[in-house]
Amino acid sequence: MTFDVLIVGGGFGGLISGAILANKGLKVKIFEKKNILGGRANSFEYKPGYIVDYGIHAIRFSKKGVIPTIFKKQFKQKLQIIDYGEGKLFMDNEWNDLPLSISAIQNTKLLNENEKEQLSQILAGALSIKLNDDLLNLSIKDWLKDKNLSKNTMKLITIITDLLCVSYNEIDKLSTGEFLDGIKKAINAGKGSSYPSGGWKFIIDELVKKIQDNGEIQTKSKIDKIIINNNKVEGVLINNDTIKAENIILAIPINDALSLIDNNLLPESLINMAKNTTPTCGISIDFGLKRKVSDIDGLITTYNPFTMSCFTSNLDPNVAPNNEQLFTILQPLPNSIINNKQETDKIIQNIYTMLNKMFPGFNENISWKRPIVMPVVDGSTVYTSTHRNKRISVKSPIDGLYFSGDSYNGPGIGGDIAHASALLCAQTILEDLNI
Repeated sequence: MTFDVLIVGGGFGGLISGAILANKGLKVKIFEKKNILGGRANSFEYKPGYIVDYGIHAIRFSKKGVIPTIFKKQFKQKLQIIDYGEGKLFMDNEWNDLPLSISAIQNTKLLNENEKEQLSQILAGALSIKLNDDLLNLSIKDWLKDKNLSKNTMKLITIITDLLCVSYNEIDKLSTGEFLDGIKKAINAGKGSSYPSGGWKFIIDELVKKIQDNGEIQTKSKIDKIIINNNKVEGVLINNDTIKAENIILAIPINDALSLIDNNLLPESLINMAKNTTPTCGISIDFGLKRKVSDIDGLITTYNPFTMSCFTSNLDPNVAPNNEQLFTILQPLPNSIINNKQETDKIIQNIYTMLNKMFPGFNENISWKRPIVMPVVDGSTVYTSTHRNKRISVKSPIDGLYFSGDSYNGPGIGGDIAHASALLCAQTILEDLNI
């Protein structure tokens, strides 16, 4: 079979781009080196009756998020999604509502009246921003330095920043423009986050169906090389076989992508961007619980250490067996810590201790647990040095070669980067092909 587009990588970057292109009539083939699709957003039955994701994967901005919008506009399909309940904050051994909206800020007990006004003005001010390089290049710390904020207000801004940017107390590095753009989208959406009915496995399966309608997916298949002649792609080399195509998408992290290409064919600026790409890191732990230990159906955060977590089965009971519970927690970490096993082991133990304080008897009800040290949570941070305009374009300088995924220049924060990048990549190819 002849293919119009070959895609290397079966994560969300490859699946979304492939599904959009296949839906437009192009013959698509995806190569995935593993035996499971979804990449770092994979979702599968880990234990009987338990559908687990790779860490926490929420749909930001609910129905106005990137994934629901792609399904609605590209596939004319309405995703069934479940809105999170009210967020909760566990801080200083006490539970509070997490004030993420203007109305919630006015009712919080964590701030006095003056502090409520400070935080409300900051969030409301996001609505009037015009995103530009000055804001994208400005750190949140520098943006806040002249605002004379109280310690309590700064503490909550740090929590909101860490939650939105999937970071750990890095306001000195994070981009003000990306942060405010995220706040603006959340306010306009009227919702913070949602979860797909049936879990992310449902979305992966739907994308696979759309690709297979006009193409195919080959797992356990590692590409050896991208064949390029006269600055134009000709195909891929796999197991000494050549598969030809005039368009190729590398839907894998940028440094993996560069290992398949003769780097002498690429400009130095692109190589430098690749070297500058910094992933987010963290520790994720999934728990299967013998019984229901909490009714909280919103996103849960803690402060010092910052974590985000969710009883996924409180949102969708279908992801856990009857009368049991699925819980996932993520603690973002600095890149400097993630490869220190002694440190990460200690952090995991501290999480177990903290959870027992949050939910007395939690540890006694653990049926199974899956701790994962994640060198890469999202392919790129949103630092001032790695914001959307400082990441590699989805269109390479080589004719017919494109990139898709969270290492590249899709707008957004966290997992949204991969989805937005995949959409941008597909749209760019269709435009180049005059389709």
